[in-house]
Amino acid sequence: AVRNVMQFHDASIIVDNPPPEMIELWKKYDDEEWATYFDQLCDHFPAPPTRIVPIDQSIESRTQILPFDDITKAVDDATTLAVTKCSCRVVHGECGHPVEVCIQIDKAADYSLERGTGRKITREEAVEMLKMCSEKGLVHNVSNSKSIGKTICNCCGDCCENWPGGTKFFAPSRYMAVVDPDQCSLCEECIDRCIFNAITMEGPDGSALVNQEKCMGCGVCKTGCPDESISLSIVRDETHIPN
Repeated sequence: AVRNVMQFHDASIIVDNPPPEMIELWKKYDDEEWATYFDQLCDHFPAPPTRIVPIDQSIESRTQILPFDDITKAVDDATTLAVTKCSCRVVHGECGHPVEVCIQIDKAADYSLERGTGRKITREEAVEMLKMCSEKGLVHNVSNSKSIGKTICNCCGDCCENWPGGTKFFAPSRYMAVVDPDQCSLCEECIDRCIFNAITMEGPDGSALVNQEKCMGCGVCKTGCPDESISLSIVRDETHIPN
């Protein structure tokens, strides 16, 4: 049984062959009513319910990765894995990004398989899916707790209905992007990939510059930088993540 509009949204949309009329109704709701409800919902959260997790390939040394950041280990440790469609992109799929990319772990996977909304996948398939999502510029996010949780979402900046909540809904990772201006070729690829509008070309000699207040530490800019001029630095410790 769903408990709120967000759960109803996800549960109803990812069923097999949802009626086109229902999808149109969800689009209408998102356009006309969702923002008001979402603001009210966010005001009741004691802390952001989800958080950004850095892309594994963005981190120079795996010794830096703590268990609640390590998506690959969460996948390796899972008993059951499944993938469902992204409910947001089913409704608002104009961006063209992959749709079947919401990875479910253990109980969430069992639930989706029982409902028939998920497809069972192997650990290897899940890891390849995460790599593909990072290459496409999608952002990993999970529950805001001392574990990865039961679901790994891979979100774009066009369709996800939760992005308007900003830091009310998403906590940043422990990392922040840093640009080496001497290596930056001014290609602006990082600007195109950053869905948080955290990068401008206002650094030395017109190089890329990261706005520390806006950067969420996802690592999408680093994986897409052809000059390897971007690195991720730890700027927050684990105490900013709830138990």
